[in-house]
Amino acid sequence: MKPSRLLHLGLLWAFLAFASTLCAQRRRQLLCFCEAKYSKGDFNGAIADYNKAIALKPNYAEAYDNRGNAKDDSGDYDGRHRGLQQSDCIESKTPRHLLQPR
Repeated sequence: MKPSRLLHLGLLWAFLAFASTLCAQRRRQLLCFCEAKYSKGDFNGAIADYNKAIALKPNYAEAYDNRGNAKDDSGDYDGRHRGLQQSDCIESKTPRHLLQPR
């Protein structure tokens, strides 16, 4: 392989690693915002931020789980059930538990 091609591959790898780190940092930041809003009782604000975190990483099981809890506390019991089912689906091919809507 030519040295210039190796350099290009190295730069591409470095860029992708950097971009991945930024996305992970953004998701963690969003989770902090979500948790702050949730703890203040701003369930709709927390749900909106969890939606943003899920948009950044569609297979983000923790965000689905937490959004389900926020929906539950806001009175959206079916939304809670769907969110927790999605989380289980992501975490395992075989759900660890089956949840029934309240």
